[in-house]
Amino acid sequence: MRNRLFVPGFISFLLLCLYTVAATADAPPLRLWLKDGSYLDGFLQASEQEDLVGFRSHLFRQPLHFDVRAIRSVAGDISSNDQLSDHFYLLEGGTRIAGRLKQWNDNHIVIESPSLGEVRMQRDLLRSIEASEDGGKRVYSGPRSLDDWQLIGDQDNWRFAAGSLTALNKGARAVGDVSMPDKFRLSLAMSWEGRADFVLSLGCNQPPQPKQQPQVPGRRRVAVVNVPNDGAAVRLEMWDAQLAVVREIGNLADIAVLPLDDGISRFEMSFYVDQVAGLVAVYSSRGRLLEKIQVADDKGKPRKYAMLENHGKQVSLDRFDVFSWDGHLPSSTEYPESYVLDTSEKVFRGDIQGFDPQTGMLQLQDQQGEATELALSQLRRVVITPAAGEGVDPEPGGQDTTDAADRSRLIEVEFADSSRVIGTMAASAAGNFVFRAPGVAGDMTCEVGRVVAIIGSETRFTAEDLPGVAGTISGDSVSLKGCLIDNPNPQGDAVLIWRPWASATASPLSASAGGVIRYPKPKRNTQVRVKPAVPIQQPSGLGELLGGIFGGPGVGAKPPAAKQDGKPAASNTKTFEIVFRTGDTVDGVVDQIDDQGVKFQSDETTTKFVAHEKMDSLVLNTTVGRVNFDDDKMKRLMTVPRSMKNDPPTHLFLARTGDYLRGRLLSVDDETVRVEVRLEVKEIPRSKIARIIWLHDRPWLEKEAKGEAGDQEAEQSENADKLFLVHAVRPDKRGVTFQPKKVVDGKLTGESELLGECSVSLDGIESLLFGKDVGLVALKMRKESWQLSLATLPKAYQETADGEGPAMGLQSPLVGREAPGIQLDTIDGDAFDLDQLRGKVVVLDFWASWCGPCIQTMPEVDRIVEELGDEDVRLVAVNLQDSIERARLAVERMQLQATVIMDVDGEAGRYYDARAIPQTVIIGRDGKITHLFVGGGSKFLDQFATALKGVVAGEDAAAAAGEKESS
Repeated sequence: MRNRLFVPGFISFLLLCLYTVAATADAPPLRLWLKDGSYLDGFLQASEQEDLVGFRSHLFRQPLHFDVRAIRSVAGDISSNDQLSDHFYLLEGGTRIAGRLKQWNDNHIVIESPSLGEVRMQRDLLRSIEASEDGGKRVYSGPRSLDDWQLIGDQDNWRFAAGSLTALNKGARAVGDVSMPDKFRLSLAMSWEGRADFVLSLGCNQPPQPKQQPQVPGRRRVAVVNVPNDGAAVRLEMWDAQLAVVREIGNLADIAVLPLDDGISRFEMSFYVDQVAGLVAVYSSRGRLLEKIQVADDKGKPRKYAMLENHGKQVSLDRFDVFSWDGHLPSSTEYPESYVLDTSEKVFRGDIQGFDPQTGMLQLQDQQGEATELALSQLRRVVITPAAGEGVDPEPGGQDTTDAADRSRLIEVEFADSSRVIGTMAASAAGNFVFRAPGVAGDMTCEVGRVVAIIGSETRFTAEDLPGVAGTISGDSVSLKGCLIDNPNPQGDAVLIWRPWASATASPLSASAGGVIRYPKPKRNTQVRVKPAVPIQQPSGLGELLGGIFGGPGVGAKPPAAKQDGKPAASNTKTFEIVFRTGDTVDGVVDQIDDQGVKFQSDETTTKFVAHEKMDSLVLNTTVGRVNFDDDKMKRLMTVPRSMKNDPPTHLFLARTGDYLRGRLLSVDDETVRVEVRLEVKEIPRSKIARIIWLHDRPWLEKEAKGEAGDQEAEQSENADKLFLVHAVRPDKRGVTFQPKKVVDGKLTGESELLGECSVSLDGIESLLFGKDVGLVALKMRKESWQLSLATLPKAYQETADGEGPAMGLQSPLVGREAPGIQLDTIDGDAFDLDQLRGKVVVLDFWASWCGPCIQTMPEVDRIVEELGDEDVRLVAVNLQDSIERARLAVERMQLQATVIMDVDGEAGRYYDARAIPQTVIIGRDGKITHLFVGGGSKFLDQFATALKGVVAGEDAAAAAGEKESS
């Protein structure tokens, strides 16, 4: 097999990049699909070798050049949208050129194309001419990519090849976003095997959003969702050997049945559809009106989707071209012989014999040999029936690519002016694409930016073996199979060089790229090796991984097992997990923590000290039972009261029993963990703490530090200073982070700031994360989120545009409803039933010991209730999910006189929608909620006092609100 590896010189590469960047600066990205299921987002680029297509992506520093035989499609959101006043010229075989006629003789016609320049076409292969304005604006051309179609169910039910979308099995369904306007013309070609049984719905509603599915490389468009067929502008259904065109609105329907020839397995037709007026007209491929139906819909509206449902063996969408339509139906003009149709719909039965470019007149000759003229501007359509023997051999000036050996090289290319070339790819000329097609003399050249889609051949392709350990780069815009190639002497920081499947070239990963390379299940239990360059004498961030991270014996000597400073060494003591912000994890024993950092011992590294800013979490003891955090508890745990905005907690302490405490870690020794909580220092026995978590992420403080205007600049500067790192993960999910240095014989070697020199066998790992934030990504893979968030202001304090706040206490939908019943135990263990207080005014105050505003507000609520001096007013403090001990300490500190009940499971809080606390609810004597307040502060207390007095006095909520507003 010939070597097709192409490494461009620096100057040539730079010129090509500058050209393509300028050409695609404002263009949306395209998606390249390969026949192995890989995909990559980026931009097309010409290649200096034939049968190669270049492609640029932000993930790679250089363009990649793919074999056209391996390409399934290249397409995106851009479409052919040039509006021309000229014509389309269609050759036998499918090539269609848009442009202006310059020359016509017995052998050739010459077209000036906006995309391809001067195109010389073989006269005897010309099959039709159509005025561009007669066809309307092309709004969708396809099928050209799976990205346009949402596959319902299993993707294995579908195949996309050579521009055909094929349903392989019964029950396969797909919904296409094909941009159907109010009035549209559809040029449709379908084929099938065996007995056809399908439904094609045109003008459907948007399908429901599918449930989130796990990311599977190459299967991004698969959805698991039930798509109801709740109506369409028109349905095409197969009834035995007949095609039924159905327009159905409620109880009204009109059906046209089109018999198909016996044994037929394909049809081509044009459909004119007015979605609002309910008109559907069907024409043959040669222009004869077959059927017309109409069912009006008073509430008719356009819908842009199409849906294909297969109920038989196999059916294919071979062509699905959607055009805008002006609402005027063309006359029926199908004839067995050639004809010319002018803009007045006059038919001339004959052929074009020549063209005068000076006068713009076509010379016509009818069947009797009589000549006449027609202005090119008056030409609407020409259909040319080949004479016997015509259309067999392309002109020698063109290239015959129809042999079976070359069929895999055929591609279909769509251009911005709606031209379409079916042929082969030649070597580029000055950075432009060069194409060859049957029936076209010489080469066709176009700028890269004029190509909007490429569709590969239907033949399978087997690429040469990859020169390394096969894996798949995965991310939001890529799922690309390939391998990292050997790079023993990297140039600068270009260490990781990726060679994709079916690519003739390789490229280093971009320094700003981030993603993951996933590998198949390792064949053997390969270790990550780490060896320090020099012994570590003091805390320096360098160390030695002795194989323990990935199991098995390590290299070098273990730390001595003898006692050190009177303490047993790590190898003689039970070890627990220590996690660093790099994503690295080791087992070890924590000796001491002070204001400088963490001192520990581990058989997995000779590092003895790590600063606080590099720590993520550590385990001191096992837990008693399993500790689970539901979503509500996690949200509360990570929410900081606004009173602590400028002094948030820095650590989270989990007790062995599952309780937790937020505060600031001061120190840890053999016996005690010292913690600062609200300016008080607490000493907790070390044996009671299971885990300590460092809370590094405090977004509101980081945002204030950067400044509103400088957020983007600060982030860019921060990222620029970061190193490009990798994080290797073994199947047991343990990993190591390091800076890559070289790749040799399938082993990636680098340097870890924490662990020293590392060597990774690529065939022994599960995945390789890369980028400047791999540590954060690795930590997220642990399925934990320890990012704090600042509590939002209650709605009652959020001002409206005119500066006036909303009426407090009356906004909740619970106001006016029956108060949900509550049956809980009090803090003293007595039974409490809210229904027993019917006939009294009840104030429910939802709170928790960790809520600063609650602790500040509740004593004032208690005071207001006491000052009323009314025995018919009862204050009930509902504690949310605290322990009794913690709640009792808070009640004693606040000196509350209220009844305190324990909502251990948060059930009462959910009934009263207590998503933010403090929340205060007033219940009238009739058992209905009159007011519901969220938040605290002096403004709330004034409003609460006024509302409570009104309820006690028998005023309704509206009267209370009026008094409140007047005050």
